[in-house]
Amino acid sequence: MIRKTRLGIDVGGTFTKAVAIDISTGELLGKMTVPTTHNADNGVAEGIVLALKNLMETYSIQKSEIELISHSTTQAVNALLEGDTAKVGIIGMGVGLEKSNVVKRTNIKNIELSSNKYLHTCFRFLDTSKYLEKEEVEEDWRDMKIVCWYEGELVPNRQRSVRQKKKAQREGTVFRAKNKQYACDIAEAEQFGKLLWASGCSVFADRAQELVFVCDGATWIWKLVSHYYPNAVQIVDWYHAEEHLERIAEEAFSDLGERQPWLEKITEALWQGNVECVIDACQRISKKSVLAKQALTYFNNNKERMRYAQFRTAEYLIGSGVIESGCKQIVSRRLKLPGAQWNLDGAILTAKARCVWLSGRWQELLSKRSHLPLAI
Repeated sequence: MIRKTRLGIDVGGTFTKAVAIDISTGELLGKMTVPTTHNADNGVAEGIVLALKNLMETYSIQKSEIELISHSTTQAVNALLEGDTAKVGIIGMGVGLEKSNVVKRTNIKNIELSSNKYLHTCFRFLDTSKYLEKEEVEEDWRDMKIVCWYEGELVPNRQRSVRQKKKAQREGTVFRAKNKQYACDIAEAEQFGKLLWASGCSVFADRAQELVFVCDGATWIWKLVSHYYPNAVQIVDWYHAEEHLERIAEEAFSDLGERQPWLEKITEALWQGNVECVIDACQRISKKSVLAKQALTYFNNNKERMRYAQFRTAEYLIGSGVIESGCKQIVSRRLKLPGAQWNLDGAILTAKARCVWLSGRWQELLSKRSHLPLAI
């Protein structure tokens, strides 16, 4: 007879604990404690998996005998209180005339948890008047990945906008992108890597004397860059890095008189590329700031990608505004039009058509194809 077992998990601020109980006898089969993995790449989930694995191996608990895994709500409550949340997907379902009422009740937008901290949500309505294939549901939740190849050039004084003139006062010079070429797809990272390589070769990026990637801190992006373009300069977008410090300061210092001086000092250190100073500052306040503790991994992993003073001296762009603008024009202003609904193929083809248009190659494409299925 197979034993029936229930497992329990509790994630605390310091330790993650797991227990196993025999349902039939109520006997405590075993317990396991591991440190809570705040700074791991997979967050506290890594500690949960480790605790369960160690518990099962130590007390010879088989997967086939586990009837229930109960996870305490402590982690979720703490995350909400601290504003440490990931984007939440909400699915509303209904038939015909129910749609407007369902959407009204379930499309709750972003929820403010505390000052400047939000629970971000994304929403999708599924019409259940017909049978939904698994593929149809899965297609509703995909990320569009976009790359933009461009050349940087100095903006002459006479051509600078008011914003660029203010920027020049701090940075000395102002650069802009030219000859922008976009490519995109909804695909897993490994598959997108092939597009990254192919689109780069099409603009001779593989032969460039100097190649620079400005991206956010996502690990999968840097893995692809290192694999396909190992000699390229890697830069974490300045504004993403700066935003981390702003969020840390807001959480760590309730008194504006303490917060502002700390933020100005550490932001200046980051601006000068002194990442070690930033790490030390975050370490000092990590006991009272969860975000500061989490940021230690972020800044340590991207240390050499944040030498901003060196990058400015080399006349590199340090902001990813070009690709951010591309995302808005390809996704927000085209795919996210009011009332728009897409299947996977339609979204991909429309986005790719948009990339061609933004890259200035629309007429070139028209000359090669007698029929285009989609409008930009």
